[in-house]
Amino acid sequence: ATLVNGDRIFFKRGDTFTGTLVLSKSALSTAKLQYGAYGTGNRPVISNMQTITGWTLFFFCFYRAPVAIPTNCNIVTVDGVNTNMGKYPATGENTFESYSALTSITDAQLTGTPNFAGGEVVIWKSNWTIDRSAITGHTNGTITYTSGSSWAVQSSGGYKYYIQKHINCLLKFGDWYTDGSYFYMYFGANSPSSYLVKAGSSDYTVSLDRKNYNTLRDLKIEGGNLAAIYCLSSVSFSLV
Repeated sequence: ATLVNGDRIFFKRGDTFTGTLVLSKSALSTAKLQYGAYGTGNRPVISNMQTITGWTLFFFCFYRAPVAIPTNCNIVTVDGVNTNMGKYPATGENTFESYSALTSITDAQLTGTPNFAGGEVVIWKSNWTIDRSAITGHTNGTITYTSGSSWAVQSSGGYKYYIQKHINCLLKFGDWYTDGSYFYMYFGANSPSSYLVKAGSSDYTVSLDRKNYNTLRDLKIEGGNLAAIYCLSSVSFSLV
């Protein structure tokens, strides 16, 4: 649509609008552009969440669906409840005793079974640096990886780490991860068809870049792997 100063764009209450809402025009302080709701019922939903369908049993209690959810997915819901990515250990972090430059860590308590090669290790490299690095190998208590940054491990980080983005990190109901081609989830003895699973399909749900005097009112914003609302250098953006 070609919008002019003072226009008001309304979404129908009770409906869901899927994708990213891009606010592409600046307005005037005296005639703002307004995005809102009309009708009766619940607030309209602006969502970049994709429903996961096509589940098949992968093995044991693990299911997968051939859905191209991006690997930086940060938000997944099961029946509307936020659900964390699977991780090892399931709670907290492990500690390692030694490391080699930017290539490996060694934890004397870790064994080679299960093997986490191909997953991702999250390392507290310092008090201000938490790195996510692709695991290239796992032998006994040593994990080798391609460092996510040039930062080296420092003692101030507490030598903490955990592992994610691997099938062996799915330890309880709802644990998930995606490799960009398939979406994986642990259902245990439950059937995937009994649950509504949604995952973030893009970085932002609402996006505005140097667009001034826009107002969002009475809308429900859902999803966003990096941010629900991305707002860059935009004067007088209002969310009501």
